[in-house]
Amino acid sequence: MAGVTRLLPLPASQRAVIEHAGVRGPALTGALAFAGIAGEPLAMLLVARDATGSFASAGLVVAAYGVGTVPRLTRAIAPVVRRALDAGTEVVVVTQRGGLIDLELYENSRAVAEAGAVPGGQMRIEAATVKMMQALARFPDHLSRRRWLTTDVAGELR
Repeated sequence: MAGVTRLLPLPASQRAVIEHAGVRGPALTGALAFAGIAGEPLAMLLVARDATGSFASAGLVVAAYGVGTVPRLTRAIAPVVRRALDAGTEVVVVTQRGGLIDLELYENSRAVAEAGAVPGGQMRIEAATVKMMQALARFPDHLSRRRWLTTDVAGELR
């Protein structure tokens, strides 16, 4: 599934609940990127704006290879991750295969860790997507969202 990226808008029922709680705009959408995507198409997706002028994606789940390997040289995504974080987009890295993410193991994954991505522990893509949506809906600031993304709530990180 290398290179596949898709927007993940919330279903209308969940959107209504979150909007009722006072959350509007970019917290209602996110993006899922598989590790084979090149940096520039990913950047275009992340900086796209919705009808209100807000960033279309407030959260990004990167489904990496193995223990966290992502393109670093010719299709590097670390610079895009850094720009996304600087723009307020949260980024978590999980594995496509299942198992533990270790962003310190290889040089490629270290670049994404140094850019500020959150390692997703043993979360599967689906769990990371839901946890990202919860973080964006529940917490207004980056530090609180990051703390939530790295807190094991129901065994999802181990």
